[in-house]
Amino acid sequence: MRNKFNLIVTFCILGLSVSTQSRAQTYEIGAFVGGANYIGDVGDTQFIAPAGPTFGGIAKWNRSTR
Repeated sequence: MRNKFNLIVTFCILGLSVSTQSRAQTYEIGAFVGGANYIGDVGDTQFIAPAGPTFGGIAKWNRSTR
């Protein structure tokens, strides 16, 4: 338990001591993978049984630079 506490404190101190420069992005893209399952009135009773894999993507344009 003591080692876990020391590890958490160490990571918190390291996280607070690291400085990064923040900049806004004009264009952003991303992708995601997961499972999909309809959970509704007529859906199956096995809620944690995805029907199949799901793939997707997203693209975003930030018009303003602020």
